[in-house]
Amino acid sequence: MFNLTTAGSVNPLLPTALDDATMSIAIVGLVLALGALVSLLAASSPTGWPVLAWALVVLFVPFVGPVSWFAARRRERLLRFRDLDHTSGEGRHADPT
Repeated sequence: MFNLTTAGSVNPLLPTALDDATMSIAIVGLVLALGALVSLLAASSPTGWPVLAWALVVLFVPFVGPVSWFAARRRERLLRFRDLDHTSGEGRHADPT
């Protein structure tokens, strides 16, 4: 008969290296998702269907959802600042004449 108390058996109550790696990956995913949700709510206009769609993507597509939100947010901010820079006439891209 199989006995769990024999020498060389693994104690099921002690975490293994695989458990530690899995927990670390889960914590990184949770931090990414929470950061993306905070960033989503702090966006310029946190209302409407696009926000709901992004929130669902961030929550239900681990790692890819939050990273895609951060990439889309960064691109949106860069485009907005570039447009502001061109319309103001002041900045490093302005014509010196």
